[in-house]
Amino acid sequence: MDITTRSFGKYKGVEYTEIIVKNDVGDCLIFSDLGARINQWLANDTINQPRSIVIGYDNAEQVFELDSYYYGATVGPVAGRIKDGRFDNNGEMVQLDCNDGKNHLHGGRSSWAFRKWDYSYKVENGEAIVMFTLVDDDKDSPYPGNVKAEVTYRVTNIHEWFITYRIVSDARTLINPTNHVYFNLNAALDRPIDNHSLYVNAERYLPVDEEHLPTGEKLPVEGTPFDYRTDQILAPWLNANHPQTKGANNGLDHAFELASGDGVKAWLYSPTTHWSIEVFTDQPYLVVYTHNYVDQEGKIAGIPRLKHAGITFETQAAPDAIHHKDFGKVVYEAGEVYESTTCYRLYRNVKVLDED
Repeated sequence: MDITTRSFGKYKGVEYTEIIVKNDVGDCLIFSDLGARINQWLANDTINQPRSIVIGYDNAEQVFELDSYYYGATVGPVAGRIKDGRFDNNGEMVQLDCNDGKNHLHGGRSSWAFRKWDYSYKVENGEAIVMFTLVDDDKDSPYPGNVKAEVTYRVTNIHEWFITYRIVSDARTLINPTNHVYFNLNAALDRPIDNHSLYVNAERYLPVDEEHLPTGEKLPVEGTPFDYRTDQILAPWLNANHPQTKGANNGLDHAFELASGDGVKAWLYSPTTHWSIEVFTDQPYLVVYTHNYVDQEGKIAGIPRLKHAGITFETQAAPDAIHHKDFGKVVYEAGEVYESTTCYRLYRNVKVLDED
């Protein structure tokens, strides 16, 4: 297990850093203090050549130039949309900035995705640990309170990447972060994920309106393009004649209500590489987005952005949960600690769906 650092470049005079983690089984995960993000997850193919399975930025300037994609970032304090950018906080109306039409998205203009985080790292018990910390005070953010956020990444020698959040505020506020990682297991980012198979352990999904906000309903997945209780090839489902997938520009941009208990919550497989990813989380919802829009032109690793370039697994409470019952806990009192862990596990050259 080896950890090194290098420059991620500058933006507006601020220097950013990448933290490079190489485990003992051929994986290389590259993180950055810009947004506590993942930029690359490289795995060796059958001829021992490293291939990236996630979409990430080449340098800091790209992060800000192609800011609508949020590739690999820690987004917060609240992931997803908040209707009209406002909420009632114990009788006081809080107005957030509206950076997605008339709604607030992913923490707005002061999002954690574009902040410089402090970091430290170590190797402990044969695992690499990278800890990012951020103090987000109420002068930096429209959210109430001074927030202390810790995001710890742990890389193992069995192809696992763990994300653990520990967040606390000195005032009653909203907390609902996630990581906006995009996976593409084709080992070539110019090939869309339409050929991938997807499994999601969910009986219900949340339909959205024309602004991509949850309507408040929870609908059964059965008989819809949202039924991934057995793994399904994405292409026919993304292009299905269904108002919800059509409204998302032929794709998914929806939250799934995950089954309770332990075990695999989602699974993704590429027949091109025979690589798969399993997702484990203690969060109640999984937001799946299939990169349905290319609203900012630009190249990453020399490859133009394309529709369905990747797929996200955003573990969190549901978007706009502050305005809907039973969408997950997002309100935290002063001193109350938010803690959560998600794990992404890679299998190479084998089709695995471990439901034990």
